[in-house]
Amino acid sequence: MQLLKALFFILFTAIPLHATHTLLPSSAMHPIEPADLNWHLKVYTPPDEYEIHLVPGYTISNHFETIGKDLSHRIRRRWEDPEDVDFVHFLIYLPEKENLDLVRRDPGVELVVESAEYQAISDPTVEEDYHGKHVEL
Repeated sequence: MQLLKALFFILFTAIPLHATHTLLPSSAMHPIEPADLNWHLKVYTPPDEYEIHLVPGYTISNHFETIGKDLSHRIRRRWEDPEDVDFVHFLIYLPEKENLDLVRRDPGVELVVESAEYQAISDPTVEEDYHGKHVEL
């Protein structure tokens, strides 16, 4: 009888924990990475727009279910590679800090990056390396 009680205890506590995602505590939020800057580019970072990268196998609907809020009306663009279904990220407009905090607390989020729009202002020449320093040929 004790063994049966122990088995039921494990079943009814472990299975719901496995199936249910919980949010990270506020102190463990994913950081917001700055946009990738390069001296050859002019960069505009639209306010309150972020690229959200999800862990492999995690979907946008999983993400919204975990945070308990459907923010799909805020998505500006989504990238879901048809060749590799594990590759998912999306661009979202989040002016409310509490929504951004919810997104950053989801353990299924791999990376949060400030959105950026890039425009080339000069092309590197053959004599220049990536950082714009002259290289002897």
